[in-house]
Formats: sequence, C-alpha cells, structure tokens
Amino acid sequence: MKRQLTLGQTLTALILSVVVLQAIVTMALFLTVFNPGMQARAFDVIERGAAATAEAFVNRWRFDMQIAASSVDDQQALREQLAAAMRSRSEMEGVAVFLVREEAATKKRGALRRPDDIIGDASRSDFVAILPKELGRMQASEQAVYTQLIDLFMSVPLAQMGQWKKDGMLGTANIIQGDLVLAGVPVLLEERLLGYLVYAESVKEYQDYQSRFALSMVITFVVSLIVVAILVFFIGTSAARPMTRITQTAARIADGDLTHFGQLESGLTEMFVLSKSIQDLGRAFHEQVTTVQSLTATVSGVSLETVKVMANLSVSASEQAAAVAETAATVEEMEKTGKSVSLAAGRIVEAAEKSSEGSARGRSAVDTASEIMVRIKADSQNIFQKSKGLLSSVEEIGNIINSVNAIAEQSKILAVNASIEAAKAGEYGVGFAVVAQEVKELAGQSKEATEQITYTLTTIRQAIEGMVETAENGEARTLEGVTAVSNAGAIVNDLSEAIMEASAVANEINSSVNQQSLGLSQIASAVEQINISAMENQSISQRIEDSTRQMANAISELQMLVDIWITTPANEAEDARVAPPSLASLGEDAPRNDKA
Repeated sequence: MKRQLTLGQTLTALILSVVVLQAIVTMALFLTVFNPGMQARAFDVIERGAAATAEAFVNRWRFDMQIAASSVDDQQALREQLAAAMRSRSEMEGVAVFLVREEAATKKRGALRRPDDIIGDASRSDFVAILPKELGRMQASEQAVYTQLIDLFMSVPLAQMGQWKKDGMLGTANIIQGDLVLAGVPVLLEERLLGYLVYAESVKEYQDYQSRFALSMVITFVVSLIVVAILVFFIGTSAARPMTRITQTAARIADGDLTHFGQLESGLTEMFVLSKSIQDLGRAFHEQVTTVQSLTATVSGVSLETVKVMANLSVSASEQAAAVAETAATVEEMEKTGKSVSLAAGRIVEAAEKSSEGSARGRSAVDTASEIMVRIKADSQNIFQKSKGLLSSVEEIGNIINSVNAIAEQSKILAVNASIEAAKAGEYGVGFAVVAQEVKELAGQSKEATEQITYTLTTIRQAIEGMVETAENGEARTLEGVTAVSNAGAIVNDLSEAIMEASAVANEINSSVNQQSLGLSQIASAVEQINISAMENQSISQRIEDSTRQMANAISELQMLVDIWITTPANEAEDARVAPPSLASLGEDAPRNDKA
C-alpha cells in the first residue's frame, strides 16, 4: 500500500510537471519562433517611421537652403529655367497625347504602325516606359524652379508685377505665391504626419501582436489542460488496472488459492513496464527542462533587447511630441502673421481702388484738355489761313494804290503840259489853263491820298504779318500742347492700367492670403490633431514599455523556476525504479497454506 501511494504521488508530480512544462515550452516556442517575425515587422515599421521623420527634417533644411540661395539677381535665369521646364513638360505631354491617340487609332485599325512612324528610331515600348520618368523629372525640375522663385516673388514690388503680367509671368507668380509660398510647412507637416502614422501603425501592430500572444497563450493553456486531463485519465486507468489485478491476486493467494500466480506475474510485469515508462518520461522531462532553460535564456535576451528598443521608442515619441508642439506654436504664429498680411492686403486693395478712381478722373480731365487743344489747333489754323488771305488782299490794294499814284503823277504831268500849252494859246487857252490847274490840284490831292493809304496799308500789312507770325507760333505751340496732352493721356492711361493691374494683383494677393489663412487654420487644426496623436503615441509607447518590462520580469522569474527544476536531484526517478518480479521470490515470500 505504501509503494502504491508513492507511485501515485510520483504520477501526480509527473502529470503536474508535464502541465507546467507544456505551458513553458509553448510560451518559449512562441516567443522564439513567432515573436521575432512579428517584432521584426513591427520594428521595421517603426524604423520606417523614424526614417520618414528624419527625411522630413532633411527636406525642411533643403527647402530653407533653396530659399536662402535665391535672389532677385537670379530672376532672368529662373525665368529661363521655368520656361524651359514648361516647354519640356508641354512637349512631353504633347508626345504622350500623340502616343495615346496613335495607339487608339492603330487599335481601331486592327494593326499597329511601325515604331519609326511614331517616335523615330526609338522603340515605342521603351519610350512609353521612360515617358513617366521623364515627366517626373520635368515636374521635379519645375518644382525646384518654383521653390527658388518663392523668395524672388515675395521680394518683387507691386509696380513690377504689371511688367510681369505683360511678360506672361503674373500667372506663374500667382501660382507660386498662392500654392508654394508655404510649401515647406505643408511638406514638413505631411511627412511628419506620415512618420507619426507609420509609428502609430507600428504601435498598433505591436499591440495586436501582444493581443494575439495573450490569446495564443490562453488557447495553448486550455488545450494543454485538455490534453493533460486526457493523459491523466488514460494514465490513471492504465496504472489502476494492474494495481487492482495485483491486489485481487494477492488476496486470493493469501486465501490459499495459488492458481493465480500467473496473473500476479503478468500484473507485476505490467507494473514493471509502467515503471519503466515513467522513468523514460522522467528522463524526457529532464531533457525538455534543459531545452526550456536554453529557450528561456534566449527569450530573456530578446525581452531585454525589446525593453531597450521600446525605451528608445518612448524617448523618440517624447521628442516627436515636443517637436509637434513646437510646430503647432510656429503654425499658430504663422496663422497670426497671415491674418495681419490679410489685413494689410485689404488696405492695399482699398488704396488701389481709390488710386484707380483718381486715375479715372485724371484720364477724363486729360481727354477733355486734349479735345480743347484740338479745337484751339483748328482755330489757330483758321486764323492763320484768314490772316494770309488778308495779307494777300492788302498787297492787292497796295498794287492798286500804286497804280492810282502813277496815274496821279501822269495826270500832274499832263496838267503841267496843259498849262504850258494854254499859256502858248494866250487868250484862247485861259479856260484850258483853269482846267489844267484843277487837274493838277486833283492829282496832287490824289497823290497825298494814295500816300496816306499806302502808309495805312503798310501799317495794316505789318499788323497782319504780326498776326500771321503769331498764328504760326500759336499753331506750333498748339501742336506742342496737343503732343503734350497726348503724352499725358498715354501716361495717365498707362498709370490707370498699372493701377488696375496693381488692384487686380492686390485682389489676387488678398484672395491668396485669405486662402492661405484658411489653409493655415486647417494646418493648425491638423497639427493640433497630430499633437494629440503624438501625445497618445507617447502614452501608448510608455504602456508598451511597461508591459515589455513586466514580460521581461516574468520571463526572468520563469528562468529562475526552470533553474530550480534543473537543480532538483535527478536520482529521484532512480529511487522509484522497480525491479522486475520473479516467481521464485514470490514463492519464497508468499504465505504458505496449511491445507496444502
């Protein structure tokens, strides 16, 4: 009875050891076989998140360097680069459209044309393959030029934007100012957000891994319990049958029935085989415990490395949270600056509108002055023509007076001759002498009158010549005035156009600034969300680090337990070893029946 109790205790200890050993082996195998793959994937995602964050800082530095390298002196070179990039991109897009159309046409005809007919000597498939790369390179070049033009555009005064509009550059400038003036901040935030999302993905994957690990451990433990229960049932049944048979046989032999020695030998042999199996199970258990010790050492190293990595990740999460908080403050400051710029742009728009109204009134006044100068010019030309006509009339009158004066002189001479002839006639010529005297007096009066008229005509002529000269000078001055008014009108028109363009630019800038203010508000909201996510990630990283430390401590305790099992004396199984029975020994030790 004492040997049977010791055997039951041994079986119970072995069964419990198998249960614990099964759980240890399952956890160790899971940690060493499945855990490295999951951890490798999680750490790979975390490393990619850190790399994306580092790349974001590098891109931010590169963006600052590009902005610092640009200057107003590079304007022409940047224009040429931008124009070349646009032409190349347009050409590449044209070729792409051409190829698509050609492909559609050839498919419709049912036969492809020769590649030489499409793109020359190059293979069509090769060209189509490199086309996206070339387009990407052109877009990258164009983006680089846009990036360099940001600082240039922001430093150009409004007066020069009118010339830019004439040169076809204002649209480009608006694109730059509207879409790329804050390019560095969205790129930085987008890439940082990518880094945080990747980091959050890695944290989530690690949490999922822990959940799967816990579920696997529970399932493994339950399955182990079921398997052990089945083993206990079968082992107990197998051990109980020979023990019961031996007990019954021993009782019959004690009663004097010696016909059951064969059954007793069979039961003892079966017990010996069972004891041998238990010894083999003990040796296998010892080997498994040794294996578990090695596995727990490996798992302990992995756990310590995991603790270090999670500690580093926790520090990185704290640094990233601080960086996000700093970025949020910067974006908030930029949002305030954007609002100030928006107010200034609004005042610029109001001033431009007032200047536009003043230029409109000035242009109207210049138009009126131009019309008046045109009328003055016409009147001056009319006066000049009439003065020239009067001068011609005066000259004709002078000619007539000269003729009258000549006639008076001739009449005077004729009167003198008539007086001489009358004197010769004597008494008969007295009447003729009187007439001759009257004619002489009339001729003298006519001469005096013609001289007076000549003097008057000379005065009139001088006055008319002065009027003609004045009219000529007035016409010249009028022409100069018309030219000056025309130039003033052109200047006012140019000024009005420049003011209108400046007003349009100011409106566009105001609109762009408003859009940027809205964008900054959205960015600020996004940064706030990122900040919250970063803080949550920091908290999650801390919890993961704590969980990892707890798991490492549990594994250390498990290793200590395994070490204790290893140090258990291995000869306990040898002490329980049962020698195979023999009939001789049974015959000597069996009680004798007096009736025999």
